[in-house]
Amino acid sequence: MTERDKSEHTEAHLNNEALFPSVLIRQEIRNQGLPDNFYDLVDFWYSPLSSELASRHSNNPSAPLLVGINGAQGSGKSTTVSFLKLLLERQFGKRTVTLSLDDFYLTRTERVRLSRDIHPLFITRGVPGTHDIDLASGIVSALKSCSEAKPCLLPVFDKSTDDRKPADEWTRVTQPPDIILFEGWCYNAPLQGVVQLNESVNTLEKNEDPDGRWRSYIYEQLQHYHEVLFDQTDFFLFISIPDFSKVAEWRGLQEQKLAARNPQASAVMDEAALNRFIQHYERITRDCLQKLPAIADAVIRLDAHHNIASMRLGTLELTRESRWLISTDMDGTLLSHDDYSYEGIAPLIRRLSANQIPVVLNTSKTRAETQKWAQLLHTHSPYIVENGSAIYFPFEMMSELEGRKAGLVADREHQCWVRELGTPVNELQQFVDFMDPDAINFLTCTEAQAMALTGLTPEDVRAARNRAWSVPLHFSDSQAAGAFKK
Repeated sequence: MTERDKSEHTEAHLNNEALFPSVLIRQEIRNQGLPDNFYDLVDFWYSPLSSELASRHSNNPSAPLLVGINGAQGSGKSTTVSFLKLLLERQFGKRTVTLSLDDFYLTRTERVRLSRDIHPLFITRGVPGTHDIDLASGIVSALKSCSEAKPCLLPVFDKSTDDRKPADEWTRVTQPPDIILFEGWCYNAPLQGVVQLNESVNTLEKNEDPDGRWRSYIYEQLQHYHEVLFDQTDFFLFISIPDFSKVAEWRGLQEQKLAARNPQASAVMDEAALNRFIQHYERITRDCLQKLPAIADAVIRLDAHHNIASMRLGTLELTRESRWLISTDMDGTLLSHDDYSYEGIAPLIRRLSANQIPVVLNTSKTRAETQKWAQLLHTHSPYIVENGSAIYFPFEMMSELEGRKAGLVADREHQCWVRELGTPVNELQQFVDFMDPDAINFLTCTEAQAMALTGLTPEDVRAARNRAWSVPLHFSDSQAAGAFKK
């Protein structure tokens, strides 16, 4: 393949959106009936979160990373999980399994028995004690070693029948996942003591659980949830809503949409039924809102309009006003280690540029090499060359006055402002000549030697040897390199 063919081949891949999950993201947005601008929210909020999760797993790839996700009813847990899964699989190559506490509800028969033996309020599913948490814990453990010969079956709960689906309709997993996303409205909920439980928080507790038997059993079960599942969590995400009143408001909107889609639906709740229903979850939800932000590894904060207002990721605080800057090495990172190709990363670079996120190339390459790549990738950003020896700013980034005021030197031939930081190459060459190391000098060896050492074309070798602040040396062994360093 000629150099021209390679260039045309690369440019063709540059326009292949399938190399990045953008097409799938837009498809998922349409599937969920979300507005088109939700794409930018995925890019801004979910991308850094998925990157952090992928990094956490890469740091300890021997076992699946268990990610617990808590959010009140209507907060968007399912939406968050669906986009995190898509990004983790398509962008980071992480096999991802999603689980929901809802799919581990006790069967209808078991809940009828529970409501008869313990308390009538347990006929309503949702609170701790209405899940088969031991089944959930067992499946999380089994996922670590599942295979085609020994598949792991994930239960599915059918809310339309208020019962668990038959086992032959469960989801089949035949490979151990890298990451498990486990969401639930009470995931990792705080425990409460006897004194707190003695005082009712709403009319449901006051009138229908006057002796506290229902809520005491809930918290006994919650303790067990922590012991067998929650305490095994590797990363905890909390989706925080403004206050508990939003649960009724947002759940009410869901009921209105359900009624509009199916006017004959008998399960749609009116306002009185809805208010009673959410009181089942009020105590735990209020406690989560108060206590979980302090212990979560990441917190997504929603505003009153159900939009993400900010996010804490570790110690990093992100707001809508946050600005991103990405600095990247080139060989073996941005560019393929084997053939310097960039087809896989090009669509991402274009998206970052479209969102005005600078991508700063930081490399050992020369100005000529780096400028070529900056133009190919359309970064329109500063670039750092020869291992920090100089920073180049394209003229388009600032005016003549701004460049002069910043103390930069104008390189009019290459249309750049320059901040020179390194030692000039002639001084470095004099030092190398004086030391006379047992090494091949990349600047003075033959072109054939340089090509053999780097795998570059003659044209690229000439660009790589056009150095202003560095002298690359190739030592035949570590002993010779160590002697020169001393």
